[in-house]
Amino acid sequence: KTALQADDTDEVIALMHLSAAYADALYSGQHYYSASEFCASFLLTAPRDVADDMVARVKLNHGQALRLIGERPQALQILEGLNSASFERSDRDSLWLSLALAYDSEGSAKAKEYADKLIKTSKSQSIKLQAKSIIIENEAQSTGRTAKLVQLQLEARRKKANVVANNLDILLAKESNTKELSDKYLNEVLTVKEANNDIYNVARAALNLSEQGLQDGGVLT
Repeated sequence: KTALQADDTDEVIALMHLSAAYADALYSGQHYYSASEFCASFLLTAPRDVADDMVARVKLNHGQALRLIGERPQALQILEGLNSASFERSDRDSLWLSLALAYDSEGSAKAKEYADKLIKTSKSQSIKLQAKSIIIENEAQSTGRTAKLVQLQLEARRKKANVVANNLDILLAKESNTKELSDKYLNEVLTVKEANNDIYNVARAALNLSEQGLQDGGVLT
């Protein structure tokens, strides 16, 4: 604010670069509530037509963080408002993947559209695996579909794409016919050492296990 009031453009641009880097750090560190709050505050004060690329990066982090704290309608509004052509490949992949995952949670056919784009253009192995999972998930329920998801989960774990594998474990747990099988998938998220850096999915798996325990008459300890 001080730099804006002083009309010091160079300092404003430097501070906007610093703010974008801080937003990146909050998001990549899985501090999603803090990231969403910081990005919202930044966007309220960011000047127009100055360091637009930094503003776009903060908007991307904002939309991604909002999706992960359950604010999907607002996340979709922000993410759909971004121009994917203005991003470098990695950020474009992140944008399309966030849109695919958000639309997948909404049950929208647009999830497959963005997943298809990622399959065709992404160079990231883990992102392609996640895109494949979205496409398979949107197939009609069948034993063949489940077999594909299981095979993809094994492939993701083997290739150390642990976030993808964890997402698939949680999906397979949700769709399992027995509590034992569901618990097996959820416990894998909690016990695989390399997967434990995925704090978001570890928390999801722990919560699902707790809810199942309560439904079965258990007591949280």
